[in-house]
Amino acid sequence: MMEDLQRLLQHDHGLSVSTLPGKGRCLFTARDFSPGEIILSEEPYVSVPNKSPVESRCDWCFTPSNIKRCSSCHVVWYCGSTCQKFDWKLHRTECQLLAQLDKNRIRSLTPSIRLMVKLYLRKKLQDKKVIPTTVIDNYTLVKNLVSHISEVGETQLVLYAQMASLVNIILQWPDLSIKEIAENFSKLACNAHTICDSELIPLGTGLYPVISIINHSCYPNSVLVFEGRSATVRAMQPIPKGSEVLISYIETAGSTMTRQKALKEQYFFTCSCPRCMKLGQNDDIKESAVLEGYQCQNHTCDGYLLRDPESKGFRCQQCGLVRDIEEVLKIAGEEKAVSEKASVALSSGHTAEALDMYLMVEKLQVKLYHSSSLKLMRTREILLKILMEMQDWKKALTYCRLTIPVYERVYPNIHPLRGLQYYTCGKLNWFLGYTNEAIKSLTQAVDVLSITHGTASRFMKDLLGRGQIEVPVRRAQQLSVLMMEDLQRLLQHDHGLSVSTLPGKGRCLFTARDFSPGEIILSEEPYVSVPNKSPVESRCDWCFTPSNIKRCSSCHVVWYCGSTCQKFDWKLHRTECQLLAQLDKNRIRSLTPSIRLMVKLYLRKKLQDKKVIPTTVIDNYTLVKNLVSHISEVGETQLVLYAQMASLVNIILQWPDLSIKEIAENFSKLACNAHTICDSELIPLGTGLYPVISIINHSCYPNSVLVFEGRSATVRAMQPIPKGSEVLISYIETAGSTMTRQKALKEQYFFTCSCPRCMKLGQNDDIKESAVLEGYQCQNHTCDGYLLRDPESKGFRCQQCGLVRDIEEVLKIAGEEKAVSEKASVALSSGHTAEALDMYLMVEKLQVKLYHSSSLKLMRTREILLKILMEMQDWKKALTYCRLTIPVYERVYPNIHPLRGLQYYTCGKLNWFLGYTNEAIKSLTQAVDVLSITHGTASRFMKDLLGKLEEARAEASYKLSLMNEQ
Repeated sequence: MMEDLQRLLQHDHGLSVSTLPGKGRCLFTARDFSPGEIILSEEPYVSVPNKSPVESRCDWCFTPSNIKRCSSCHVVWYCGSTCQKFDWKLHRTECQLLAQLDKNRIRSLTPSIRLMVKLYLRKKLQDKKVIPTTVIDNYTLVKNLVSHISEVGETQLVLYAQMASLVNIILQWPDLSIKEIAENFSKLACNAHTICDSELIPLGTGLYPVISIINHSCYPNSVLVFEGRSATVRAMQPIPKGSEVLISYIETAGSTMTRQKALKEQYFFTCSCPRCMKLGQNDDIKESAVLEGYQCQNHTCDGYLLRDPESKGFRCQQCGLVRDIEEVLKIAGEEKAVSEKASVALSSGHTAEALDMYLMVEKLQVKLYHSSSLKLMRTREILLKILMEMQDWKKALTYCRLTIPVYERVYPNIHPLRGLQYYTCGKLNWFLGYTNEAIKSLTQAVDVLSITHGTASRFMKDLLGRGQIEVPVRRAQQLSVLMMEDLQRLLQHDHGLSVSTLPGKGRCLFTARDFSPGEIILSEEPYVSVPNKSPVESRCDWCFTPSNIKRCSSCHVVWYCGSTCQKFDWKLHRTECQLLAQLDKNRIRSLTPSIRLMVKLYLRKKLQDKKVIPTTVIDNYTLVKNLVSHISEVGETQLVLYAQMASLVNIILQWPDLSIKEIAENFSKLACNAHTICDSELIPLGTGLYPVISIINHSCYPNSVLVFEGRSATVRAMQPIPKGSEVLISYIETAGSTMTRQKALKEQYFFTCSCPRCMKLGQNDDIKESAVLEGYQCQNHTCDGYLLRDPESKGFRCQQCGLVRDIEEVLKIAGEEKAVSEKASVALSSGHTAEALDMYLMVEKLQVKLYHSSSLKLMRTREILLKILMEMQDWKKALTYCRLTIPVYERVYPNIHPLRGLQYYTCGKLNWFLGYTNEAIKSLTQAVDVLSITHGTASRFMKDLLGKLEEARAEASYKLSLMNEQ
């Protein structure tokens, strides 16, 4: 299993696992990582939200909003059907167990106990293949985690045993021992992570077995942050190839002694990082005395105090003044007593009383501790929180400012806590109208948090945009009018990319670092998107699923799969809904996806102008405005169509200052720049506009591929892409001849491609390939030659055997084939499947006579037959046709291409259904080799594929063992 993990980490993340003496498993970089770059992301093996008497949370996404208790067990909460559906495979079993517990048992259900129950249930469900197992999602990884059970103290062992007993009572598995469960509790204590929101407020606990490989340092080079349940490790500084990835397990602000004590008590090791190696040295003694020591009695002196053996007091190391130990102990006693009372008042909800008490605590601590004391800083943090709750912004700002110098002392330049404190300071300055100070603090926050949190999370969009604080971040500019410089900086910083303008090509996207096959180059959410319109099947307007959808009760046009998606889309749809509700039935019938996309485009622009929807560097109308439209090259017929569609948009919006000409030009922009959103099997679901991805140019021999996960678009490298190379995707189907491709590009995108493939136009290899893919069959059926037009005979001469094929015969068969093909298409679209099957078999028969065996037309017909036969569940014939298409796929698509990978996958599934296990393994392995690069390995689609391959291998192994026994 470790070998598979090693391969996946190396391939997908540029990482490797090694074992070092005294440290165990360690994670190393196999390439350079830049600050802010994602090193590793992982979903939890199991997770639970915190238990709170005040607030419950969704068991899947941890949100406290719109939650409802599970109607069966009455223990677990969900925010909607989407989250409940995601969690159902696991919760279905847990639910039955929880429903059997009495009230006392339910009250004693701590998050740790629930986490352990879920751990065993998930293991069992994976063993039974109910939940798929993958390289990064399996119990073996959990099993390999260290427990340190032999080092756990007796008191803790007793507690683990008590908790293990309760787990055993809940599960009722006779073969499960208390000892094993207790050891797993010890594993959780050492390896589980506290799941926090973007502001580092704890939400729950999760077990991330791969991230648990990463070791600790008090001076880490990486940081672990969360987006919902997803854990992400990001580089906080440049990490050269071959370096160990290190995060911090504890709060690193304390002295070396404090940190070492915390690590020893919970994780059973002594840290030997550069900071800890200074233990006992002068700098370390000084830092400890400042952070955790006392204040000099000379208030004009900022010196630190050390214990003085002669006076038995504390001597200042700067001015020499001695502070009496009795006075120190007296104030410390008072401070401790008041602090305990203040804590009780605050936890009891007596905010005003708690504020007065904490002000007393602060007063005593100012007398007692150094101005950079951590205790004093923590008290001021509490006062800041109370004052913000009471909306006393001025005093809150005062306390926030007092903490900043200590944060800057105890945390490195790039640290999430430091960035978050700048953010708080910026918000308070903005609320109070101190714009320049707000800009300064928020710029500092962005400089830090764009590295620790990235820029794609909602939290960072709020910070960069206007959703929460409405403040410009960079040079006091409005982010709604961002220039290309801002986008350039973001692409360089977050993605290792740059934008350049080349003559004859316009804007191009280049790599600023090397990219490996399968690595994500760029991900983007759509500026606007719409699902396809179908008489057979409607889809959710947000996530495009056809499952469990309901029509919007107001406009009766748009569909949603649940409240979650409706909520995500509500800011935009609320306005669209009012407009659609006013339309009559004829207008609604003429609402094409293109028209809806244009309406949504203008509505989103207006809502961003009004600050209802935040604007960011990669989410603003300026990017749309900068897209090319080629309106001057559009033909008259198309212009008339754009004008008609623009008129309908104008009728819907009813904006007097919006011209038909402007809307028509935007329709031309959509035609050139919008992308067809497909599912993982490349079945079209809808259309979306991705303004940043639209910068990427076309090649018929691309180095990258655009795929979708829901509405999210991701560009991945299909081959090694060196630094300084242009990122290129394909806008069209690349299987055709050069002439066919050039024609398609000219008609829709108004340019002539000059990629390496197209530069061969008219050369011998290109002529031959065109004749094979789109030309005719030699009449000598034992010959595999290709035919070219023969000027002498006015027929088609085989370039291999020289035989001439009569043009009249070709035209006759071609006419028959076209007529039957048209009838077959009508029968299929009308739902007459059996009739369509017979007709397409006739089409195939004619095409076999007419075209070359590698003909694209013949391949497309066989694809249709494959689809029909799969719908009719005629698996054997379907497999025959699938196998017939494979050689053509291997000819027309490069080794790494999603369509080629998907055809291998189809072949693998059919082999598996028919019990041809070895053939299934071969095809599924080929599919994985391709699709793990084009699709990555984290999507549900890829997890299903990897799961099928594992099942097939397991069955093959089982069959082999049976044969060996016989």
